[in-house]
Parts: sequence; C-alpha cells; structure tokens
Amino acid sequence: MKVVNWAVHAEQFGLKEGKKLFGGRAVIGGFDQTKDSVLYRGSKEEIEAYVEKLIEDVGKVGVVVGADCTVPADISVERLNWARNKAKELS
Repeated sequence: MKVVNWAVHAEQFGLKEGKKLFGGRAVIGGFDQTKDSVLYRGSKEEIEAYVEKLIEDVGKVGVVVGADCTVPADISVERLNWARNKAKELS
C-alpha cells in the first residue's frame, strides 16, 4: 500500500498523524465530505485558507488534498478546482 485515504473528520486525527500511523506513507484527505463542510458551503477564500492550513500542518510531500471519503454528488466542480488550484499554487 503506497497511499492511504485518511478520514480526518471521522478519525479525529489530522493528516500528519495519519502519515505517522502508516509509517510515512502518502495520505489523501483533509476535507469533511458532508454538505455542511467548508468544501461544500464555504467561499473560495475559506476553501483556499483551509487548503493552506492542511498543507502547513502536513507538509508538501506525501499528501493529496481531498475529501476524507467521497464528495456529495451535487457539489460544484468549481469548488473542487478552488481547492486543487490552491494546493497546486502551494506545491
């Protein structure tokens, strides 16, 4: 296993702790997948700030910013692009 999908909100441990638990393997996750989440309801600025905090906490190596699991089917692709573009800008 090279990458672990880490459910930050379900497990109540950040991506950094997930990486440690799995021996430094790359982790995917960070955003809550519910319709009450910043990814679903937040402004562009809130989503970008959340990405910045995630990367600040876990680092730039061995992390894929994404939902802890899946995203709601009706989420705007634009919101996913805001997160992706901010992560790319910070890499």
